Amino acid sequence: MSNKGFTLIELLITMTILSILLCIGSMGMNTLFLRQKNQCIAERIFHTLVYARSEAIKRNKIVGVCGSHDFQHCSLDWSKGYMVFIGDFPENYPLNILRVEKMQHSLDVYSNKQTVIRYKGDGSCLTRNTIFIANQQKIVIYDSGRARIESFV
Repeated sequence: MSNKGFTLIELLITMTILSILLCIGSMGMNTLFLRQKNQCIAERIFHTLVYARSEAIKRNKIVGVCGSHDFQHCSLDWSKGYMVFIGDFPENYPLNILRVEKMQHSLDVYSNKQTVIRYKGDGSCLTRNTIFIANQQKIVIYDSGRARIESFV
Protein backbone atom coordinates (compact mmCIF):
# COMPACT_ATOMS: atom_id res chain seq x y z
CA MET A 1 0.00 0.00 0.00
CA SER A 2 1.53 3.33 -1.03
CA ASN A 3 0.95 6.48 1.00
CA LYS A 4 0.26 9.58 -1.00
CA GLY A 5 0.47 12.96 0.70
CA PHE A 6 2.47 14.72 3.36
CA THR A 7 3.20 13.71 6.92
CA LEU A 8 2.29 15.90 9.86
CA ILE A 9 5.97 16.68 10.50
CA GLU A 10 6.48 17.85 6.89
CA LEU A 11 3.44 20.12 7.10
CA LEU A 12 4.58 21.63 10.42
CA ILE A 13 8.08 22.33 9.10
CA THR A 14 6.64 23.93 5.94
CA MET A 15 4.24 26.09 7.96
CA THR A 16 7.05 27.18 10.31
CA ILE A 17 9.31 28.21 7.43
CA LEU A 18 6.43 30.01 5.72
CA SER A 19 5.51 31.94 8.88
CA ILE A 20 9.14 33.02 9.41
CA LEU A 21 9.34 34.29 5.82
CA LEU A 22 6.04 36.17 6.19
CA CYS A 23 7.26 37.87 9.40
CA ILE A 24 10.47 39.00 7.72
CA GLY A 25 8.55 40.25 4.69
CA SER A 26 5.97 42.13 6.77
CA MET A 27 8.70 44.12 8.56
CA GLY A 28 10.01 45.31 5.20
CA MET A 29 6.51 46.12 4.00
CA ASN A 30 5.84 48.27 7.08
CA THR A 31 8.88 50.41 6.27
CA LEU A 32 7.75 50.64 2.65
CA PHE A 33 4.23 51.73 3.63
CA LEU A 34 5.57 54.39 6.00
CA ARG A 35 7.94 55.77 3.35
CA GLN A 36 5.10 55.83 0.80
CA LYS A 37 2.83 57.64 3.27
CA ASN A 38 5.51 60.30 3.86
CA GLN A 39 5.99 60.71 0.11
CA CYS A 40 2.24 61.11 -0.43
CA ILE A 41 1.99 63.80 2.27
CA ALA A 42 5.02 65.64 0.86
CA GLU A 43 3.49 65.62 -2.61
CA ARG A 44 0.12 66.87 -1.31
CA ILE A 45 1.78 69.81 0.45
CA PHE A 46 4.02 70.47 -2.57
CA HIS A 47 1.01 70.63 -4.92
CA THR A 48 -0.80 72.93 -2.49
CA LEU A 49 2.20 75.28 -2.59
CA VAL A 50 2.13 75.19 -6.40
CA TYR A 51 -1.59 75.96 -6.28
CA ALA A 52 -1.04 78.92 -3.92
CA ARG A 53 1.70 80.32 -6.15
CA SER A 54 -0.48 80.03 -9.27
CA GLU A 55 -3.39 81.71 -7.46
CA ALA A 56 -1.12 84.59 -6.44
CA ILE A 57 -0.05 85.04 -10.06
CA LYS A 58 -3.59 84.71 -11.38
CA ARG A 59 -5.07 87.18 -8.89
CA ASN A 60 -1.96 89.42 -8.72
CA LYS A 61 -2.37 89.45 -4.93
CA ILE A 62 -0.54 88.01 -1.95
CA VAL A 63 -1.65 84.45 -1.25
CA GLY A 64 -0.62 82.68 1.94
CA VAL A 65 -0.29 79.06 3.03
CA CYS A 66 -0.01 77.97 6.64
CA GLY A 67 -0.44 75.03 8.95
CA SER A 68 -3.52 75.14 11.13
CA HIS A 69 -5.35 73.15 13.80
CA ASP A 70 -8.69 74.96 13.62
CA PHE A 71 -8.46 76.39 10.06
CA GLN A 72 -8.91 79.90 11.40
CA HIS A 73 -5.44 80.54 12.87
CA CYS A 74 -1.97 79.77 11.56
CA SER A 75 0.72 77.75 13.35
CA LEU A 76 4.10 76.15 12.65
CA ASP A 77 2.51 72.71 13.10
CA TRP A 78 1.09 71.29 9.84
CA SER A 79 0.24 67.84 11.21
CA LYS A 80 -3.52 68.52 11.56
CA GLY A 81 -3.85 70.31 8.25
CA TYR A 82 -3.14 73.49 6.33
CA MET A 83 -4.96 76.19 4.41
CA VAL A 84 -4.49 78.55 1.47
CA PHE A 85 -5.91 82.07 1.73
CA ILE A 86 -5.77 85.50 0.11
CA GLY A 87 -3.69 88.08 1.99
CA ASP A 88 -1.02 87.94 4.67
CA PHE A 89 -3.16 86.26 7.33
CA PRO A 90 -6.54 84.50 7.18
CA GLU A 91 -8.60 87.49 8.23
CA ASN A 92 -12.30 87.62 7.39
CA TYR A 93 -12.60 83.86 7.81
CA PRO A 94 -14.03 82.13 5.72
CA LEU A 95 -14.35 84.71 2.94
CA ASN A 96 -10.72 84.73 1.86
CA ILE A 97 -9.97 81.00 2.33
CA LEU A 98 -9.22 79.31 -1.01
CA ARG A 99 -8.46 75.76 0.12
CA VAL A 100 -8.40 73.73 3.33
CA GLU A 101 -6.59 70.37 3.60
CA LYS A 102 -7.18 68.19 6.64
CA MET A 103 -4.56 65.57 7.47
CA GLN A 104 -5.69 62.14 8.66
CA HIS A 105 -2.45 60.81 10.11
CA SER A 106 -0.20 61.02 13.12
CA LEU A 107 3.03 62.10 11.43
CA ASP A 108 5.07 65.07 12.58
CA VAL A 109 4.78 67.81 9.93
CA TYR A 110 6.05 71.27 10.80
CA SER A 111 7.48 74.48 9.41
CA ASN A 112 10.77 75.65 10.84
CA LYS A 113 10.81 79.44 10.42
CA GLN A 114 7.71 81.30 9.32
CA THR A 115 4.12 80.66 10.31
CA VAL A 116 2.81 81.79 6.91
CA ILE A 117 4.35 81.15 3.50
CA ARG A 118 3.38 84.13 1.32
CA TYR A 119 3.51 84.38 -2.46
CA LYS A 120 3.45 87.73 -4.27
CA GLY A 121 1.58 88.43 -7.47
CA ASP A 122 4.70 87.79 -9.55
CA GLY A 123 5.04 84.28 -8.07
CA SER A 124 8.00 85.00 -5.84
CA CYS A 125 7.93 84.02 -2.20
CA LEU A 126 8.15 86.63 0.54
CA THR A 127 9.07 84.05 3.18
CA ARG A 128 11.73 81.47 2.37
CA ASN A 129 10.90 78.39 4.41
CA THR A 130 11.30 74.65 4.91
CA ILE A 131 8.57 72.17 5.84
CA PHE A 132 9.70 68.93 7.49
CA ILE A 133 7.71 65.69 7.15
CA ALA A 134 8.39 63.06 9.85
CA ASN A 135 12.11 63.92 9.79
CA GLN A 136 12.42 61.89 6.57
CA GLN A 137 11.58 64.47 3.93
CA LYS A 138 11.48 68.20 3.59
CA ILE A 139 10.00 70.73 1.20
CA VAL A 140 12.26 73.72 0.57
CA ILE A 141 10.61 76.92 -0.66
CA TYR A 142 12.96 79.40 -2.33
CA ASP A 143 12.71 83.18 -2.77
CA SER A 144 11.78 82.63 -6.41
CA GLY A 145 8.63 80.85 -5.21
CA ARG A 146 9.65 77.43 -6.45
CA ALA A 147 9.53 74.49 -4.09
CA ARG A 148 11.47 71.24 -4.06
CA ILE A 149 11.00 67.94 -2.18
CA GLU A 150 14.14 66.46 -0.63
CA SER A 151 14.60 63.14 1.19
CA PHE A 152 16.87 62.55 4.17
CA VAL A 153 17.12 58.79 3.59
